[in-house]
Amino acid sequence: MFYFWQAVYQGQDEIRGYTQAMTVSLMVWARLFSVFLTNSNALEHVGLSYFGRLVRDGELAIELLRSVDLQWVSYTKSLGRLLFNLALRLPLVILAVGVFKINFPLSPLNWLQFAVAAFLGYAIIYMFDWALSCLAFFTTATWGLNMVRWGIAAFLGGTLILLDWLPNWFAGFAAHSPFGQALATPLSLSLSDIPNRPFGQIVLEQLFWILFYMVVSRFLYHEAQKTVTIARG
Repeated sequence: MFYFWQAVYQGQDEIRGYTQAMTVSLMVWARLFSVFLTNSNALEHVGLSYFGRLVRDGELAIELLRSVDLQWVSYTKSLGRLLFNLALRLPLVILAVGVFKINFPLSPLNWLQFAVAAFLGYAIIYMFDWALSCLAFFTTATWGLNMVRWGIAAFLGGTLILLDWLPNWFAGFAAHSPFGQALATPLSLSLSDIPNRPFGQIVLEQLFWILFYMVVSRFLYHEAQKTVTIARG
């Protein structure tokens, strides 16, 4: 990623208002923190593949009989996995900052704002993935749908290209999507030199989307369960 974006800027000082240093930093950090986009769709806790396995192997009945809320338990498990995956990336952070001299914000406020926005964004994408995973109750093509979801997440989340380089209407759509809220928006708060929306406005918007997707995911999951037939009815 580092050398690719250096090559893109060969012979150019800036592209659409972004200098080489800004773009390289944003894209490398987006890759390092891409776990916020992918973790909630991991096989062990939630996601199309996970739901597909539960339905296919008949394990859903066991999960539904437990006295705890499956969605809440899955969220806490995925949150623990997220923190573990972030810890695994520490050597890469040291490599990026120490060897490749990637911009590293020193302000604790920047990192605090990033952490708050990133974990709120992760809650949004988790609820979105939970709702999307209900498709596993109606189709066996969970692997293919999962790959589509990963590709869309990488593009809209800002790990393939800066969202500000997209057409204005599409960039706005991407930034307000669950994937943009989980990665591109938090990164713009702490790493971008270009002014973005106020932090308070972003948090309020994220809280709204968390509530919205929570209601949607609960409703779809409740309706999807009605399609499951276990032990002859």
